[in-house]
Amino acid sequence: MKIAITGGTGFIGSNLVPELARRGHQVCLLTRKISIEKAAVKLPGLPALSCDSYEDVVTALREFQPQMVIHLATTYVNKHTSEDIGRLCDSNISLGMNLLEAMRNCGICHILNLGSRWQHLGPGKDTPANLYAATKNAFQEILAYYGSKHGLSFANIELCDTFGRGDTRKKIVQLIIDACIGHKHLDLSPGGQILDLLCVEDVVDFISNKVEDLSFFGNGTIALSGEEVVLRELGNMVERLVGVDEYLHWGARPYRDDEVMVPPKFYTLLKINRHPLEYHLRKQYIDPQTIGGV
Repeated sequence: MKIAITGGTGFIGSNLVPELARRGHQVCLLTRKISIEKAAVKLPGLPALSCDSYEDVVTALREFQPQMVIHLATTYVNKHTSEDIGRLCDSNISLGMNLLEAMRNCGICHILNLGSRWQHLGPGKDTPANLYAATKNAFQEILAYYGSKHGLSFANIELCDTFGRGDTRKKIVQLIIDACIGHKHLDLSPGGQILDLLCVEDVVDFISNKVEDLSFFGNGTIALSGEEVVLRELGNMVERLVGVDEYLHWGARPYRDDEVMVPPKFYTLLKINRHPLEYHLRKQYIDPQTIGGV
């Protein structure tokens, strides 16, 4: 299958693209012009075409002629300022709109869109945790419009917290591991938050299986889940695996004013983790040759 993908050089995309290629799919990266050289270095041997404008997207789709699009590109901001509004709208709404309109005019009917469980923090569907999540909600409404009015077949996948080797997003799992392995002090909240952690390997496997099943594209949303763990227990697990106990300073920082203590669960969760969290921590982060006893 020929698949065009946005966000192919991001954390999930850079893990997904090689797996799709390994399974025999032809993959084309849709990226900003300024990132084409970066894409060629990070994912060599794959075509990378511009998606800066609607005209660029149409040209790319007509040139590559994919049967499906996977839309991963996004801009994440936890607490926005006025300076963030333009790039949030450009990346999370405008790019997707250009993509959908180009798909409609090029006769491409299937798209998989990656969203966030933080889009539904409260009891209602439209209860986003922040402006980032609100822009993701807005795009899903636009996607639903193209599905109902123009016959596009889509699937939304919403994730909570992902982790894995090669993650440069400065997420809490990586920060804790880096502190313990690097023997660096890390100030943390009291650590009572519950996380729902999903290894990127399981996400990649799930998506790779689903793109081969066109019945999956039924214009609905699936919320994926891994393993729930209290943040402080995660820290204790990493300390035990590494063999340290003095670098994580719990309670050195207060909880944020808008701290989310329990992961959102608006949609029924589909658990896809194939192994326990500790298995992935050992496999992806802990090197038994340099850390005794693991």
